[in-house]
Amino acid sequence: MKLGPLFDEYYKFRAMKNQPVRSTLLIAVILLLLNSCQAKLTRNKAASIISTALDLPHPMTRKISHGDLTYSAFLNSPHHLIQEKSLHEAGLMKLHYLGEENRLFLRYEKYNYEITPAGQKYCLSELIEDQRRFYIVKVADIRFLEVTGIMETAKGFANVDFTWTYANPTPFGKCLSEVQRRVDQENASYRSIYDDGRIYHSGVTMALYDDGWRVTGIRDEPGFHNVPEEDKGNSTPDFSSIKEPPVSSTSSVQRQGESGNHSGSPSSSSTGSYEGAWFAVDIPKGFKVKPSLKSTTADGYDSAFFTSPDQKVEFYIFSPLRDGEPTDILFNESLETKGATETKTNNGETITWYSYAAKDGSYTRAYQETNSDYSSVRWVVGIKYQDQQAYNSYKNQYMAFKKSLVQYTDH
Repeated sequence: MKLGPLFDEYYKFRAMKNQPVRSTLLIAVILLLLNSCQAKLTRNKAASIISTALDLPHPMTRKISHGDLTYSAFLNSPHHLIQEKSLHEAGLMKLHYLGEENRLFLRYEKYNYEITPAGQKYCLSELIEDQRRFYIVKVADIRFLEVTGIMETAKGFANVDFTWTYANPTPFGKCLSEVQRRVDQENASYRSIYDDGRIYHSGVTMALYDDGWRVTGIRDEPGFHNVPEEDKGNSTPDFSSIKEPPVSSTSSVQRQGESGNHSGSPSSSSTGSYEGAWFAVDIPKGFKVKPSLKSTTADGYDSAFFTSPDQKVEFYIFSPLRDGEPTDILFNESLETKGATETKTNNGETITWYSYAAKDGSYTRAYQETNSDYSSVRWVVGIKYQDQQAYNSYKNQYMAFKKSLVQYTDH
């Protein structure tokens, strides 16, 4: 039925009036879909983010001591100077015998150890650390392989597992791999074999920000996981996301009666030192001390936490006279996930590295526990950090903190 021109104009007006509404709704739907796509973490997207955040592929390096060096003359040991002699025979380093000397009842050999022109092409830099000189040499590339799993721990947070391998081993990498095989036939807990193409598993925690997903922590570091250089053949994964810097052997001194501060507060030293019942450490300026586990064998505390002024990192030390359990850093199964655990026995000590990460991505905790194989001496040092950027900001202070540990004895 024809209603006339008046009704035709009315319906045209209604159509024009509703058009902006439909356009607005369409734009809203498109933005919602785009936001949904951005929020969804796929394996391909996670692989790209991880590769960028960890700067992979990346050179794997090792620290090689050089200069005039002195070694204990354990000539009956099949491993005496095995690394130095192997690199010398490969033409990468030059080992020159200077003579020997006796100190008390021990005999020491003196050598000069320097890089050759053939080895120089793989030397990336030089380093002086604790009055020791090192070459930083490339041994291989760390190559990302693939994301193997994504587990959402909470809305906007996820644990991502991935695989990686060593590729393109250099002559240094091949030689040091062979040394490792000769020293440790099992090499089950080591990642210092660079030339056999084995696949390793690692993981990161990720969080969804307003601009997309970001890596907020590493549950198992590509390269060495929480392993000091000197305990892994002087090796160091040379990229900014490394979790655990090196730690030198701690000093032990006899506790003289009740001298020193054992009250669980910082001493008045200008270095910002803190003294527990059976240990002392240097702490960075501005860090707040929180004594934790009270000692059962002396006045003072066996453990303490040290929080940065911006509260983004927290250092930890547990160093009793003997035995004891660090019950103030126990794993919280409801809130945390466990990273990889690695154990090594060296020079009468069993060293274990382990880490925990918050399921919501808000922090990571990493620890190094050392137990003497010949006594009941035990100590734990660690760091809790908000994200990788926070760790990187305090990495040097944490290294100094670890190296400063002095342990007391009662005899």
